[in-house]
Amino acid sequence: MQLASSAAECDIINPPTTQPPVVIPNQCSTAVCPAGSTCVPTNQNPALYVCVCPNNIIANPNCPGVLPNNQCLFNNPCRNGGTCVINPLTQQPVCICPPNTYGQNCANPCRPYCDNSWCYNGGRCANAYGQAYCMCPYNYRGRRCELRYSAYNYVYLYHYPHYHIGK
Repeated sequence: MQLASSAAECDIINPPTTQPPVVIPNQCSTAVCPAGSTCVPTNQNPALYVCVCPNNIIANPNCPGVLPNNQCLFNNPCRNGGTCVINPLTQQPVCICPPNTYGQNCANPCRPYCDNSWCYNGGRCANAYGQAYCMCPYNYRGRRCELRYSAYNYVYLYHYPHYHIGK
């Protein structure tokens, strides 16, 4: 889980294959949360975490009962399966976003990482409908531009840069 933040955090969900993923230490391994609560790391600062009580209130030193005017219970602003918790300092709701979403209310889906090297035969990578796909040059098709159309025999041939059937 992650606290709602920015699209930049999506890159860690779908990192480029040429770079190792960024590893953030588990700040909850040494956290002291009240009994019955769950430690949730934040992405704003690797040294920070919050303790979430069973009633979805961020813990003060202990897990209090449901506070009056708990906006998480009466008007949950979180979308896409985000978990609503109340910040004890501001008494305002905070969304903890599930993987592949971000934003103040977890309303934004992360887009897949797109890299032109993923496409074959000069194809260009683009994002659409939540997926990466390749825009293929003339005479090529397929998800990664791996299929070549042969005008001589009207047969589609698999054509990879290192492997060419039919020639």
